[in-house]
Amino acid sequence: MKTICFPIEIYEREIDSRLLLAIKVASRGAKAIVGRRNNQVFRQVSGATFFLSPGHANTSLRLVQKFEQSDNTICFHDEEGFIRQSDQIYLEQRVGQTVRQHGKINFTWNKSQDELLRSIQVSTTCITGSPKFDLPLMMKRPLPKKLRININTRFALANPVGEIGLEGVFELARLNGDFTDLDRKRLIDRYEKDTVVYSEFLDLIERIGQDGSLPTAIRVHPAESQNRYREIAEKYRNIEVEDGVPLFDSINHTSVVVHDGCTTAFDAKLMDRHVVALRPESVGTYYDDLANNFSDVCCTSAGEVFELLSNVRKIQDLNSIIPLRKTMLGELIPNSNGTFASDLIANTLIQQSCEEPSQRVIPRVTNQASRLMRNFLKTAKRKFRSMSFDKDVSARQVTSSYFKSKYPVELDMEDLKFRFEKIRANVSPSKERLHDIQLMRINSEVIEIVPVSVS
Repeated sequence: MKTICFPIEIYEREIDSRLLLAIKVASRGAKAIVGRRNNQVFRQVSGATFFLSPGHANTSLRLVQKFEQSDNTICFHDEEGFIRQSDQIYLEQRVGQTVRQHGKINFTWNKSQDELLRSIQVSTTCITGSPKFDLPLMMKRPLPKKLRININTRFALANPVGEIGLEGVFELARLNGDFTDLDRKRLIDRYEKDTVVYSEFLDLIERIGQDGSLPTAIRVHPAESQNRYREIAEKYRNIEVEDGVPLFDSINHTSVVVHDGCTTAFDAKLMDRHVVALRPESVGTYYDDLANNFSDVCCTSAGEVFELLSNVRKIQDLNSIIPLRKTMLGELIPNSNGTFASDLIANTLIQQSCEEPSQRVIPRVTNQASRLMRNFLKTAKRKFRSMSFDKDVSARQVTSSYFKSKYPVELDMEDLKFRFEKIRANVSPSKERLHDIQLMRINSEVIEIVPVSVS
């Protein structure tokens, strides 16, 4: 049986699209393994095909080399390739020798990213779109009958996990690889501007809370601290902080999405929701404004957004106050035209796999702290020893928070089964889907989805 591996770096960002891909490959007769990318399970598989996303920055080189040592095939799809700060910075920070020397196939979001990779002699590209955008198309439901606002945040620099301040962010950046003076300058500039936008979002949330009439959910970036948002939510009955809610469920229960530069704006547009962008003019276009340009309304202050929202007193008001813009997403998001990226990727991954990959015995036991985590903590403690943070936290607390923000220590199997069943129920039967499938736990960080019968 062919084996396809889906290592995950950031759980909340990737889990739903990886489950979708795993369901698609298992339905076609292959075994799919999904879990934390540093887990020992992925080092014990040989002759498999790996779908790495994100993966082709130089920081992933050592991990890719370990996977290749066991005769595995590596395919890339960069989760960060859609919204880019600039083409130059993207090529410097997100694309390295990993993609040029080790990628069998590089799945790309669209023609723009495809041409960018080909400009540096990456020839093994395939334009598919992203499975991330298959989900809103599959899971879309009618607009809810009651008005509900969703505020989507992305302020991992201005409001990082562990509340470690800018110096702590510098140290985490150094731990991830080379960190030059130019990188430091760029990070400072982005931090300062992120702080301005973050302050506007906090102001907006406070205004909505004080008004009390607009039910609002805050969807916090997984690398952000939730503390400040929860402090505000505790003061107001109409504010809540989402935690562990699948994105498609969140948007289905939402009328209006407020964001700045987030791919969530495209998820919302694909699900026919009203989208408002918030970015002060003073920060310019320091962060990619692609998503803002495709939003229905662009505002420059919290007061402007609040005034707009406060005029919407019932769901029927939405189309007149925040009219939906008709946008042509076909070239930007190829799979918005009805050809699912997950089908194209699943078929290609299976074609790349060996028919009978050899595998070592995989222990089905609860996974303890990995050697990587221990080494990371040891290095961090040494690097952080002489530093003073904004908050009184130890290196262990900082790095533990950092890892937990990316992937839970223990998978919630009930939540995973809920997501699995919901996504599977929305996958339309096709001529390739010949097998029934089931989800099984391998260890505390990894699951597998396998075919169980042939119809």
